Amino acid sequence: MTETPGTTSALPAHPPTKALPGRRRHAGASETWRVVGIAAGSIVFGVAAVLGFGAWLVNSMGPMEGVSPVGCAEALSFAGGELPESATDEDCEKKNTLMGPDMRGTFRMPRADVHAWLAAYPGDRGRSIDKETPDGIRATLDGVVLDVDDPPDAHPNADVVQLTVVYEGERTARVTFETFNY
Repeated sequence: MTETPGTTSALPAHPPTKALPGRRRHAGASETWRVVGIAAGSIVFGVAAVLGFGAWLVNSMGPMEGVSPVGCAEALSFAGGELPESATDEDCEKKNTLMGPDMRGTFRMPRADVHAWLAAYPGDRGRSIDKETPDGIRATLDGVVLDVDDPPDAHPNADVVQLTVVYEGERTARVTFETFNY
């Protein structure tokens, strides 16, 4: 069929393309990258938001770690006890943690006074490892140990106090103590 100028054919040059039912048009490369970019951006934003909130939370709770010197009388008061009057060579500190401050330290005292001082230390001894002793004081190879739960009149964060005594000779004992928060 030949056309002469000025006349038109009844048939179009190309038949129209129809989309078949149930088939989707394939996404182009630019559309695929747009979807990938949105997904990646959402993930990055989510991670950044979680990390930012965590950093804010930790920062708002105060310093996580930090050790500062403190008097042993104050540290033992925090732990619900009292420093013996005969204590010498005191070295105590306060450590800031996420759960609150912990106290720890060492001092020396007369060996003859150790058992009476530990027996008078206030607090719950119900979870003591050595159930044979009513006062919860257990002997070690070189001294004694006492664990006290929930000392009364202590700072609300002093959940446990561990007292360890090492006999250094016939007359002297070195006491080490530490508080723990849960």
